[in-house]
Amino acid sequence: MKKILLILCCLLPIFLLCQSNQPEITYSTNSFESKSNYLNINYGFIDLYKKDLNKLSSEVKNSNNFASSFPLNNVTYDIKSLGPIFFKYEYGLSDDIGIGLTYRYYLANFTETYIYSETTNYNSRIEYKDIGNYKITKNALAARLNYHFINEKKIDLFLGFSLGYSVLQYEYSYSSTKPQHVPIQRFEFSEFPLYIGLNLGMRYYIDKNFGINFEVGYENQSIIQTGLVIKI
Repeated sequence: MKKILLILCCLLPIFLLCQSNQPEITYSTNSFESKSNYLNINYGFIDLYKKDLNKLSSEVKNSNNFASSFPLNNVTYDIKSLGPIFFKYEYGLSDDIGIGLTYRYYLANFTETYIYSETTNYNSRIEYKDIGNYKITKNALAARLNYHFINEKKIDLFLGFSLGYSVLQYEYSYSSTKPQHVPIQRFEFSEFPLYIGLNLGMRYYIDKNFGINFEVGYENQSIIQTGLVIKI
């Protein structure tokens, strides 16, 4: 125990000396500055598009045509999604106004599984499984305008507006355990290509060039975004 205390007493002056030689981090008067560049990397939460897919599966399952063709208990839907992920670049026109670009990526897998059985010529029943998968990707590019109404050393509050173009694409794949079974594509996906965003955001800077970003509002079917901001 005495040896440990002796080592700590020897190391403490060295540690204090090293700390005193460290350069002090100095922050600008404003965290958002004119002629500076900023990059936000955000992840969106409260996925409204996934909610739309869940609603679609329920409506189709409960439709009369579907119910008359398939036993409802044998049909299941699975929806998995990634994103939306946002990459936002901003350039300071002044200490209050910034302009830039937003790129958004979104991926969803919408899978329909149908299990059924058929009677053979020998009066036995064979079970089959059909799986249809829709891989949906959404890419968007938009112009962005931010008004920074509270601009302090570590805290930056802003109101942002985005307007741009969104593209939805999907790929359909099908598999069946029944030989020579003809694929059935039940869904087609499309959307209006206009990209709109209106957000209230806050950046808190841990370092003069690095911080945490949080945004709330509507931006192409996402309500909440959180991520990082880097001054480049």
